[in-house]
Amino acid sequence: MTHAAIRKLVADSVATALEAQATTMASTNNLNRNSVPRKTPVARNNCAKKNKVKFAINTLTEEALFWWNSFAQPIGLKEACKITWSEFKRLLIKKYCPQTEIKKMEEAITMTQKLIKQVQKHNSVQETNNHKMKA
Repeated sequence: MTHAAIRKLVADSVATALEAQATTMASTNNLNRNSVPRKTPVARNNCAKKNKVKFAINTLTEEALFWWNSFAQPIGLKEACKITWSEFKRLLIKKYCPQTEIKKMEEAITMTQKLIKQVQKHNSVQETNNHKMKA
């Protein structure tokens, strides 16, 4: 298989995937569609500011719950629950979103955007060529 054939195969596959995604996102039955901004569980439950941390820790599972228990144990649960919502979010971000991971995600997004632009350009050229062939 030639390099050009492989490139065309990849471009066609990506184009098909993008079309499928566009169809899915346009579907009225699509539960992933974000037609309105979503509230966090804390906001949905009209949680008072002083209770946000208590509510949030009750939604933690597995590794995050283990992390919280490790954090709270030395100072006691009562004291741990007194931290501010901002501090709680900062601690979670520090633990689960290290700068190296954020950088990797940003790079992946940039590469994906470049690939999408290439596919769109390819599809535009392909449509132009198809239109010329029909004429």
